[in-house]
Amino acid sequence: MTTANPNGPSLRRGLVAITGATGYIGRATAVHFRDAGWNVIALSRTDPGISGVSHMQWSLGKAISMSELRPDVVIHLACASTTNPPGLRPARTDLNGLKILLAQCRSFAADQPRFILVSSQSARPDAANLYGRLKYVQETYLRDDNEIVVRPALVYGGEDQGAFQSLLGILPRFPVWPALRTGAVHQPIHIHDLAEAVVRCATASKCSRLYLLGQPEPIDFPELLRAVAHRSRRRPLILPLPRFVTSVAKRVGLLKVISRTAFGERMNGLLNQRPMQTARSLGELKLTLRRFGRVPPAPRRRHIELAITLLAYVAGTRPAVSLIGAGAVKRLAQLFESEKLVSPQLPKLLLYFPSLLRFVEPVAGTSLVFSRALAAATFVFDMTPLGLRHLRLQQERNVATAVLALLAALLVELALFPMRAMLALMFKDEPVLPVQSDRHSPSP
Repeated sequence: MTTANPNGPSLRRGLVAITGATGYIGRATAVHFRDAGWNVIALSRTDPGISGVSHMQWSLGKAISMSELRPDVVIHLACASTTNPPGLRPARTDLNGLKILLAQCRSFAADQPRFILVSSQSARPDAANLYGRLKYVQETYLRDDNEIVVRPALVYGGEDQGAFQSLLGILPRFPVWPALRTGAVHQPIHIHDLAEAVVRCATASKCSRLYLLGQPEPIDFPELLRAVAHRSRRRPLILPLPRFVTSVAKRVGLLKVISRTAFGERMNGLLNQRPMQTARSLGELKLTLRRFGRVPPAPRRRHIELAITLLAYVAGTRPAVSLIGAGAVKRLAQLFESEKLVSPQLPKLLLYFPSLLRFVEPVAGTSLVFSRALAAATFVFDMTPLGLRHLRLQQERNVATAVLALLAALLVELALFPMRAMLALMFKDEPVLPVQSDRHSPSP
């Protein structure tokens, strides 16, 4: 018997041994292998209680009687670092446990079982959390062609657990959610999509050494929080914090103190993720991921909303299209589309009260995208009847009135400048972080 495989001929359905089958990813993986027609045996201290899945008592670091078991595939998911407070002792347990499993799988002279290590997006030598550094070291242990690394991004769905569950469990208690801007990006993957990907890795007759799995289009941390809020059915105020707050927290050691807790370990990983090029891996596995979080508004709708808001701000009126003219809104929205401008994500409060943009109007050099959009709105408004009327009224002022108006505007700008200088950083363009790359990556 064989199982359908997008990469050509497939391996025989046989016996798959899964370590950590009682965990979040392990249970879903065991169910997917079972449904694909495999004989599944769970290697864990306790029976996962999954119908159709056998159990063998085993704990991380102990040897397995491979000669009696003779699995065709071994999936390694067991991890002491996720069930204990962060520290070197559970990390050593994870490293020794992986060494023992690999040595036993390599002991077969023929028909060596395929070994799949489920790692993490945070795996890199300079990871901000211990878990990410540990996973990177574990990846370096795999060197044979039949040994595969699966590196998933943030996993969600089903009975949410792990880092995503940490966000769902803590954040809904607060009315305001702070969103640190660290340049991190996230590419979430549903638990069932990840389990299906592992099955396809196991059944492929020819596979890569490394699979990067997650949404092809990354999202930033504030957008991740918006998706969490949507999933928890809460409407909190998500407050993106400027970059200097993160810098101050790092300088005073606040983030290091937080990282000593299990929640802090996960948050440090989330706040320091780097983008992965997942399109190649998804294409090789013929895997289409389900959409994560909220469905974003269509680009044209976002352009129209931005055009109305900016024109109303320049005009000094409420966002009534009748006062500005639908033609001006249409021209500005078309200009945004033709320039392929990435519309800034404005808070809903600014859409109703455009005058508040005065507090966050970017200081020179802080946001190229926002400055270009505002300059385009000013140009289009000056061409409208309302804009020409404002210009004519300004020309009809006498010298004394013009000077007083100029002094009043100068005083307002001086009073608002400190707040603008701080809050404008919220709209600062994000730098592009380098894509993860290491010796396991497939050659282009």
